[in-house]
Amino acid sequence: MAATGQTSAGDNSALVAGYEAYQRGDVRGALALFEQVSASETGRVRCASLINAASMADELGEHVRAVELYRTALAELPEDGAHQRPAALVNLSQALQHLGDLAGAEGALREARELLVADSTLPNHGLMLVSCLLSLTAVALHRQEWAEASAVAAESLSATEQFAPQLIGHPLMNLAASSFETGRVELALDFANQAVAAFAQLGDPTALAEAQQNLAIMFVRANRLDDAEPPLLASQEFFTSTGLAHRAGIGAKTIGFLAERRGDLVGAGAQYTDALAGFTEAGALIEAADVRLRLATVRFATGNVAGAEALLAESFATYEAHGLGLHCAQLDYWHAELLYAASEFDGGAALGNGGGAVGDAAANPQAATQANAAAGARTQMPAPQVTASGGPLAGVVNPNASARGGYGSLQDGGAERVGEREAAGVGNRVTGEHRTPEHGARVEGRSVKRADHGRDSRDLARIAALAVPAALALDAVRHTLPNGNQRVHWHREIAGPAMQLAFQTAVAIGDGQLVADLVETQCAGTGLDLTRESGLVPRQLPYQLIDPPTTSTEPGTTWQLGNALADVAVAAGIPVSPPAHISDAGRILLADYISHTEQRYSRQVRDTRVLPC
Repeated sequence: MAATGQTSAGDNSALVAGYEAYQRGDVRGALALFEQVSASETGRVRCASLINAASMADELGEHVRAVELYRTALAELPEDGAHQRPAALVNLSQALQHLGDLAGAEGALREARELLVADSTLPNHGLMLVSCLLSLTAVALHRQEWAEASAVAAESLSATEQFAPQLIGHPLMNLAASSFETGRVELALDFANQAVAAFAQLGDPTALAEAQQNLAIMFVRANRLDDAEPPLLASQEFFTSTGLAHRAGIGAKTIGFLAERRGDLVGAGAQYTDALAGFTEAGALIEAADVRLRLATVRFATGNVAGAEALLAESFATYEAHGLGLHCAQLDYWHAELLYAASEFDGGAALGNGGGAVGDAAANPQAATQANAAAGARTQMPAPQVTASGGPLAGVVNPNASARGGYGSLQDGGAERVGEREAAGVGNRVTGEHRTPEHGARVEGRSVKRADHGRDSRDLARIAALAVPAALALDAVRHTLPNGNQRVHWHREIAGPAMQLAFQTAVAIGDGQLVADLVETQCAGTGLDLTRESGLVPRQLPYQLIDPPTTSTEPGTTWQLGNALADVAVAAGIPVSPPAHISDAGRILLADYISHTEQRYSRQVRDTRVLPC
């Protein structure tokens, strides 16, 4: 069997049997058969079996193993097996995407595309071209480059219609994903339903289940929960029965979200735990870190603060190890939000309560319900992301790669705007030496008040130490997002709420200088709604954390524009510098916080310019 999954002369019976096992949905059985052939054969047949085995491992969520198998096959390809290289490179790119190595994935795809463009006589040239374009779409979706994703998806749709009409569901689903992320929800649902119908007609159970799961996630994110459940449960049954850990993890996470939205914290915690196990088994470290945030939210709502913070610490370490500074900032903001909600409910006692596991809700459902009303209602996380279409092409060439991205429904918070220094409601503007954020937001030399609801000032100082650096980092990103729909979501769901919390905790601890500095830096740019209503206002964090590509900050490579023009410039593709430092009588506002923020998240949040306030 060639690397395309089609039988060819010289194939042995075990290789053909592996392909037939895959067609029956027995992915693990197919993997065993392909590995059996690779151990007993040499040359082209061994390489074909290695490529097939790698594709099966990737589909089972064993992405690290898949990458090793692909690279072994590519290194050993003999001259008479050179035609297998494009397929192997495309599939390698997919496994690398699952591991978050987008640069490696793009490199493999570029090499594959060059080979295909240079020689149109290669076996299965059309199929390979379709697969390559589908994978390039997936990379663009991963990077949240929605315009690029839509363009390549449209190109792949044309190529699929010409070369592989039976696979039309894949570009349709990718068009659905890019349409959804640019706010065209009804068009996205139409594309997704077409994809489901196409896969059902094709009789490909794996691709059908993936499309059903993607459709369900779109329904969830569109707040059509009842519509989401049938395709979600149907796809989850397939993924769990076939041992596809990664996809089963996505399904469990989404089912957990439905349970959480319906107030079933025990059920949500169980599903999130299953999802975490699936992602861990699949080696999907970033997605495992993401689902820990959801599980931590449930544990906070059930009073298990210690357990929740342990999960958040694990996620932070994972993000930090992978250089995801903005993920770390978003986590810190969410951590502060959860702590604030917990302290609001029980006057700060929850912050010192080790609590039990998620199952504690079963032992004390009334307390869990009350905690959920106070914490969970304020700290709901929105729905999961839509993934790119995939599924092995004819059994082996797999265009699938998760398109990680997405945001929840828009939530507006706050009623009044802080427009000047005194509007924050602080009794005294306290002057004096800046505290160092590394030391836990100390309040020495300050006029510190006990907050409303009986919050302890030490708890609030800790919350401020998380909230203020996170807000500075997240606010600095506001003008770097090139997509308008993305900027709207970032403003309303990330930068705005984070800055609101920073202001609120600064007010609560009575730090007049911090409040004044935050007001000055905000007044120097585009205003945000920095207050929230006094009641329980739902706070949402996008399910898929955003980490925009880093833009060059070398002199002459970016435009140094005021914030009022920055949105216009970035929408036109012009790189924009970070905000400038603001000085007041020679003192750099928020200097200690800015330094701490840049060190903690390994990101530049201020330009070298200094502007007077």
